[in-house]
Amino acid sequence: MILEQVVKPTKVDTMRHAFLDTELTDLSIEAGLISIGIVDETGMHTFYAELSDTWSPEICSQWVAENVLPHLEGGSIQGSGVAVKLEQWIDSLKDDVVLWTDAPNLDWLQIQRLFGSSWPKRLVKQPGVLPSVLSHDHKTGERYQAAVETFWSKNGQATRHHALWDAMAARAGWLGIPKSKLIRELEEALGSS
Repeated sequence: MILEQVVKPTKVDTMRHAFLDTELTDLSIEAGLISIGIVDETGMHTFYAELSDTWSPEICSQWVAENVLPHLEGGSIQGSGVAVKLEQWIDSLKDDVVLWTDAPNLDWLQIQRLFGSSWPKRLVKQPGVLPSVLSHDHKTGERYQAAVETFWSKNGQATRHHALWDAMAARAGWLGIPKSKLIRELEEALGSS
């Protein structure tokens, strides 16, 4: 007798996973948003925007001035325009979207500020949190970091501290780790929100 096991997909399994990175004027919760980059799990759909009304070079930390500003591409759009374009991008994916980040206290805060009370219908209101050596089990964090470093070493044209490239590196890290614990943690967070 052969028994078939039917595995019912979880709510998170049916969502589109996308990876978020932002570049900010500094690392405080009051920081201004400079740019935002997102790539979906397939790597085929990307979003990148540089903002014009949320920052100025004068308020950037020295580190940001030296490591982020030189990589900007010269685009400029106001925050309200970015929110509209980002919602259109999310809608174009045709699925509910969960954004994963390695810096939820900073990146996710910027998403919340962008959308305010006009939350996109297809955007899950809880971020997925990517692993680090400090925040998850050590082995998963190390595997994630190793996959990120492999991405950087194999992509010579990639630029660290550019929001879209950093989002692509986060995607590479995600692809290099087992996901069951991360999915379970997000399921639990969604169940309690």
